[in-house]
Amino acid sequence: MRFDHRLLVLCVAIGLLTGGVNAQFNSGSDGSDLSYNPQENETIDLSQAVTAAWDTPSPNPGKGVYDPEKWAIVFKYTSITIPEDVTVTFTNHPSGAPVVWLATGNVALNGTIVLDGQDGSSGSAYRTPGPGGFAGGRGYSASTLPNSAGFGPGGAPRVGSNTVGGGGYGSAGGSSSTSAAGGGAYGNVSILPLIGGSGGAGNHTSSHTHNGGAGGGAILIASSSNIEIIGSSAITADGGNGSGSYDTYSGGSGGASGAGSGGAIRLLANAIIGSGGLYARGGNRYTWNGYSSNDGYGGSGGHGRIRMEATTLTYGGVADPAPTYGAPEHVFPPSSAPTLRVTHIDGTAMPTDPHAGVLTPDVAVSGDNVVTIHIEAMNIPVDEQVQVHITPERGDEIEVYSTPLFGSFSYSTATVDVQLPSKRSEIHVRVNWTP
Repeated sequence: MRFDHRLLVLCVAIGLLTGGVNAQFNSGSDGSDLSYNPQENETIDLSQAVTAAWDTPSPNPGKGVYDPEKWAIVFKYTSITIPEDVTVTFTNHPSGAPVVWLATGNVALNGTIVLDGQDGSSGSAYRTPGPGGFAGGRGYSASTLPNSAGFGPGGAPRVGSNTVGGGGYGSAGGSSSTSAAGGGAYGNVSILPLIGGSGGAGNHTSSHTHNGGAGGGAILIASSSNIEIIGSSAITADGGNGSGSYDTYSGGSGGASGAGSGGAIRLLANAIIGSGGLYARGGNRYTWNGYSSNDGYGGSGGHGRIRMEATTLTYGGVADPAPTYGAPEHVFPPSSAPTLRVTHIDGTAMPTDPHAGVLTPDVAVSGDNVVTIHIEAMNIPVDEQVQVHITPERGDEIEVYSTPLFGSFSYSTATVDVQLPSKRSEIHVRVNWTP
C-alpha cells in the first residue's frame, strides 16, 4: 500500500518572506556542479543525483544532489546558459522531487526548459507528472473497477460519471460538463515549500478508459548575480491535457478525463531581466464535437504558481499565470517553518524519505482494516486538527481529521483512526490556521 505523507503544511504563510532585503543576495551555490551550457537538446536524469544534504559539494559534478529533508534535487552551478534552440527536459527522481538550480554567476536563458505533466491518455498507465508534481488518475473500463481521483493535494475528486474534473493548485480545477468538481487550490504565493501541480481524475465508461492529465512540475532558479530570460526563451511547467473519446455522431457516447494543474516556477536573484515566457498553465479540457446534445468535456486544470524575487526587477515578458513578487531571501523554508509528517501507520514506522508516486509502496499494512495513523508537527499551534486526505488507486477518496495536536508549539503529536482501502493509496496531511 502506497502512502505519501510528504509535504504539506500548506499554510506556510506569506509572512515567511519578511521586510525589504537590501543586502546582496547569495544563492548558496558552491559551484561544485561547474557551469551548465548544453549545446543540444538534453534530458537530465534526476535519478543520478547522489543523496546528500543540499549544501554538500556534488560528488559527481553536473549530477546534483538529492536532499530528502528539503525534498529537492539541487544543482550548484557557477553559471547557467541555455542557448537558443536548445530544450532541456527531465526524467523524474524516484522520490518525485522538484528541481533547484543554484548559480554563483549569471543565468542566461535563451532556450527552453520543460517540466510539463503528461497529457491524459487511454490505456492503463498513470500519466507522469513533471518533477515535483503528481500523477493523473487512472480510468478503468469495468464498472467493478472504479476510476481513481487525481493524485496530489489538489487532485480532482473521483466521480461516477463519464466526465470528470481537473486538478487544482494556484486555482481550483475546472468542473466537467456533468458538473463534476475539480480539485481544490493549495499552497501559497511564496511557493514555500516548492511543489508542483496535481492530477486530473480518470474516467471510465462501459467501453472507454481515459487517464487524467498529470500535474506540471516545479523548478526554483536562484542566482547570486542576475537571471536573464532572453527573447523567445521559455520555462514551462504546464499541466497535462485531459483525454477523451466519442463513438458516433448519432446518439454516440464517450467520456473524458480531467486535465492536470500547472506547476510552479520560482526565480530569485539580485536582478531579473528580459522578455521571455514563464508558463505554469493548467491543462486543457478534452472536447469533442458531435451533435450538440452529445457534446461534452472533462474539467480543465487549475493554473499553477509563478514567483519572482529580486532587488532589481525589469522583467517584461509574458507570464501565465501572473507572478507574485518579493525581495530575495529564503531559497528553502527556514527552520522555523511549520512541518508535518506521518511517523507510523498501524504500528509500522514510515520511512523518513517516502516516494511521491502511487506506484511505489512505502509501507504495507492490512487493507480494509481500521488503522491508527500517528502524526507529528513542529511550529504549529496546539489544539489544531490535521486534515488527512487519502487517495486510493481505485474508488473514493477518504478525508478525516485527527485528534487535536497535543504538546507544544515547537513539537506536538496527533492520531487518527481510519479504515484504509485494500489497494495502494496516497496520503496527504495538511493544517490550516490563521496566524
